[in-house]
Amino acid sequence: MKLPQTDPSVINTEKNQAHLGISRDMEWSKKHDLIEHVVYLALSGGLKVGVTRHTQVPTRWIDQGAHSAIELARTPHRNLAGQVEVELKK
Repeated sequence: MKLPQTDPSVINTEKNQAHLGISRDMEWSKKHDLIEHVVYLALSGGLKVGVTRHTQVPTRWIDQGAHSAIELARTPHRNLAGQVEVELKK
């Protein structure tokens, strides 16, 4: 439960605090959280708003079974992408 991969912000991207210097493992965060993220819309049985690291496009969409997807925004870190995602889901 102490691994960075088990942090609640893995699921709830808007809770990520690495950009503030708060992380279970800052080296891990530099590679996974403090890099460019993509906010997207995907069609996979319904419309989905999601976030993924820029290196995971289009792999993430394919994994979700999306038959089409579009990038809505690129952000410099995970938290900001999560904030955009939360607003779009409203």
